[in-house]
Amino acid sequence: MSDWARWNREGAGAPWTVGVEEEVMLLDPVTWMPASRSEEVLEALDPAIAEHTSAETHGSVIELATSPNETIAGVAEELAALRKVLARRLNPMGMA
Repeated sequence: MSDWARWNREGAGAPWTVGVEEEVMLLDPVTWMPASRSEEVLEALDPAIAEHTSAETHGSVIELATSPNETIAGVAEELAALRKVLARRLNPMGMA
């Protein structure tokens, strides 16, 4: 058997993890049109969520990313919390 096909014994003892990246469209809640304000949003975020948020190609989109989690349930819980914090920040800025 070739070396590349052998199981990594060191990695076998460590649990697998899973994470999620989600693109979030910034919208004007009156017209539901895209709001090209990603730079403004990223600058206004608290450090706790800013470390899970980044810019995307389009100015009306940002990305949320979870930490590595050991379970799908952990990822789902963290993503829901990130969405909630982001929504609370977007609302006073006039976005959804």
